[in-house]
Amino acid sequence: MARPDDRAKAVFQAERGYAFSADLQRITPRSKTVEISPYRSAMEKEPVPFTYSEITRNVRVSVRPQYLDDHSDPDRGVFVFAYSVTVENFGLETVQLLRRHWVVNSGGGLYTEVKGDGVVGEQPVLACGDSFTYTSTSMIKDPVGSMYGTYMFQSEDGQDFEVTIPEFDLVFPGSIH
Repeated sequence: MARPDDRAKAVFQAERGYAFSADLQRITPRSKTVEISPYRSAMEKEPVPFTYSEITRNVRVSVRPQYLDDHSDPDRGVFVFAYSVTVENFGLETVQLLRRHWVVNSGGGLYTEVKGDGVVGEQPVLACGDSFTYTSTSMIKDPVGSMYGTYMFQSEDGQDFEVTIPEFDLVFPGSIH
């Protein structure tokens, strides 16, 4: 019997492209990865949440969603999810997250859009190698949905640029067989 520590991880890599630096002197890979994690152990029924990541202009956004059973009521069409986001700056210049735009889908259709300044009341400034992590929640009305969006950043020289938030799945555990 394999120990949980020995479990294998598979990484799915898709949508490879390239992102250019602001001065067009450097080309960096732009990738989207989804970490597919196995069950925590053979005895557990809940899988470890997936991590969805994408890099745009040297900023990586990674999202890990998780269903919140205690806050949901499936019989009334209330499915609540937490999602933890980590934003990492791999570029040489300092950048600041100014605004967010989220698109929330439920049951295959648009459910709501969220636009606003910063994230969780902050507009983090990220120097080279810095990261910022926060957790928020979202509710949908169907057992399956998704979220994606963009962050608007500003570079040291005042140039605004968009960073992609990868699309991630919101899935009620009872809907997967």
